[in-house]
Amino acid sequence: MAKSPIRPRVASPVVSVLPSDFTDLVSTWRPDALARLMNNVWKGYDDLSRNPSPDIDWNNEWSLNAHLGRRIRRLWPRASPFEFESSWPVMDKRVTPRSQPPTPDFSILSRDNRISASFDFDAKLIRQINDTKAYADKIAESFLTGRYSGGSRGGGMIAYVLPSDAKDFQTNIASVLKCELIAWPPMAPRLHFVSNHVRMRRQPPASANFALHHLLMGLRQASPV
Repeated sequence: MAKSPIRPRVASPVVSVLPSDFTDLVSTWRPDALARLMNNVWKGYDDLSRNPSPDIDWNNEWSLNAHLGRRIRRLWPRASPFEFESSWPVMDKRVTPRSQPPTPDFSILSRDNRISASFDFDAKLIRQINDTKAYADKIAESFLTGRYSGGSRGGGMIAYVLPSDAKDFQTNIASVLKCELIAWPPMAPRLHFVSNHVRMRRQPPASANFALHHLLMGLRQASPV
């Protein structure tokens, strides 16, 4: 009789009552859990930036998402009680952006099947001023309504931006959103910021107070458009 394959041991959070909010669940694992999860996301970007795939299109948002998601999943710790999911594991150039379903590009979820809440991310390619508006619109339409990260008091936006434009982008987003983008100390000196919001048109069970993380990922090899 064949033996079952040995699976890695996962240290799941042990709590008597499971928190309904994802960020609360994360904190039951360890105090610096969210920083660790964010660092795992950044490690995927580091790997993609240092060892880019020959078929990546730095001017195509879908291509960037597909390759970034693949690197993050590959490097994600197998012993983590949380997992990373990507909505675009395969880049299909025959599909047009209009057919993209209204789902987050990436999500961090618990491996515990009893937990349905997730920490969602969406990503935008920023090449011109109009892209800044699209970035802000995604926040208002998806995160501040609770459609994304509905069961979490936090979520994330990834901005693929030229390093030389990062400072202006940060200023423009703060102006459009009418809030302050605060550097997040656990990820310093990375371009990782947090803005605080109140969900006014939220859908249950989305909480009112919401912290949005902004990850500004430099386009190391992007060519001019």
